[in-house]
Amino acid sequence: MVINPHKLGVHKVLQHIPLNKVFDAPAKARLAKAVNIADLRLCAKQRAHKMVFDYLDAGADDEISLRRGKDAYSELEMHYHILAGLKPPIDMRTKIFGCDVKLPFFACPTAGNRMFHWEGETAAAKAAEHHGSLYGLSSLATTGITEIGEICKQPKVFQLYVWKDRELVKEVLAKAKEGGFNALALTVDFTWYGNRERDIRNDFSIPPKYTIKQMIEAIKKPAWTYNFLSHEPYTYACINTDVPADSLAAFVNSQIAPEFDWRDAEWLLGEWGGPAAVKGVVRPDDAIRAVETGFSTTVLGSWKPPPLPLTSSPRSVRRLDRTLKLLWTAVCSVVPTSARPWLWVPIPSVLASPTSTVLPRVEPRASSRRWRFSEWSSIGQWDFLELPMLTTLRSVALV
Repeated sequence: MVINPHKLGVHKVLQHIPLNKVFDAPAKARLAKAVNIADLRLCAKQRAHKMVFDYLDAGADDEISLRRGKDAYSELEMHYHILAGLKPPIDMRTKIFGCDVKLPFFACPTAGNRMFHWEGETAAAKAAEHHGSLYGLSSLATTGITEIGEICKQPKVFQLYVWKDRELVKEVLAKAKEGGFNALALTVDFTWYGNRERDIRNDFSIPPKYTIKQMIEAIKKPAWTYNFLSHEPYTYACINTDVPADSLAAFVNSQIAPEFDWRDAEWLLGEWGGPAAVKGVVRPDDAIRAVETGFSTTVLGSWKPPPLPLTSSPRSVRRLDRTLKLLWTAVCSVVPTSARPWLWVPIPSVLASPTSTVLPRVEPRASSRRWRFSEWSSIGQWDFLELPMLTTLRSVALV
């Protein structure tokens, strides 16, 4: 048995020594000065252990998709109507998965939040509750479904991977329904754990291996380290609390089913029986098939680069116009806001009326990276979204 501070009970002693505020003071000072989402990333980098930050920040192999994804979003052009007569306060209410929300974007489901900060998913859920946004919980979360349901009464979506064990899937879906989750998001672009070179170089593990290298990095980041050592160790709380979250790659590779196909998706939708999204769509023909299979929503591209280095984000973003045109009367689409794991923005394909939603109707044009907006009922430019996004992310306090 490997001996570590948690097995020795060090956290039970440190949790009674209130030094977190002391170590967190510099991080909170940096956080208060952040003026955009890029600043939040730098705040996180300065606070978190190197291997933890790189796990969240990195892509697979040479990170080509990560770079191309950032370029693809920077090339988008938004052609908006001027003199639209908008008057603050701007009403950004809309519907996502048929549920009323106050913000037209939401923080995407992300695995292992307590790796970054001891509050983990509970902080994000509290932020969603406070701001009236949708909340997304990962099936590899480190906080349980029941606890999230008690914290956040807002609409919620539960993200599910393509697991091999159908009994496990049934059990998790039943918990999600009992926990008040309104929709399901099936991740289909993650069928094995990719070759994440930064993780290999950093000797990434959860919890950290107590090597000289890792201890030196821990000393450099005292806020994260004390935070980690003074709280309970975490587990995959949505799946099996008896399984320690100490080998993400091994756990994923043992449970992920690369053979999962459209027939399995039909079975899953039958078991769920509610609104469902398929996350990771790259090709327009797959988007159409998703609709025909019964999915009510498609998530285009990926929240971060998938296991293969030359797929997903850039291609799906640049083909967004074609995909939306094919889905025009069928389904709501969702796009990640960037190649980074921050937020998803829904784009309703059909408006009930010109002013019934806060998001614009997108009209595809000949150019694959250019759209014209026929209705812009509440938001003048995408840049305007950065302020509420920043406010929401800052309130999560994971940095």
